[in-house]
Amino acid sequence: MPKSKPFIDKKNASVYHLVRRSHRDVGGHYDENGEPLDVPRDFVLMPSAETQAKIDQHKEDTLQLKEQQIHQQQQQQHHQASDSEDDANDALARAKAQLKAYNLVEDYDYEKHMLPITGSGAFVSKNGHKVDPSLDLRSRSAPLEP
Repeated sequence: MPKSKPFIDKKNASVYHLVRRSHRDVGGHYDENGEPLDVPRDFVLMPSAETQAKIDQHKEDTLQLKEQQIHQQQQQQHHQASDSEDDANDALARAKAQLKAYNLVEDYDYEKHMLPITGSGAFVSKNGHKVDPSLDLRSRSAPLEP
């Protein structure tokens, strides 16, 4: 009977050690979504030195690949831009693309919760009486200097 292939390739396997979590580590009381757990996790998997080196190398390779992709996108966008106004918009788009690649862009529109400031509100003095807005200096619009 032919020799079968082993289930685990020991030369390329990742090795982790199961260790007890420190009592000062509060991470065991919350799950991946930040929700509190009923029973805290007492153990954690720690990678061995060789596995940690592989993980670090993979992170560096991934980061370099992302930077290369961003650089290529920037070069493509730069070649497509023709006039100065487009260059400014492209620079902003490139900056946003670079921030988005690192998950640093928040696309939530906070303006939908804001009301425009019109100056039509009521002014209340220190003693609690309403004051005519036209008498208050803060309610008057000042001309902007060019």
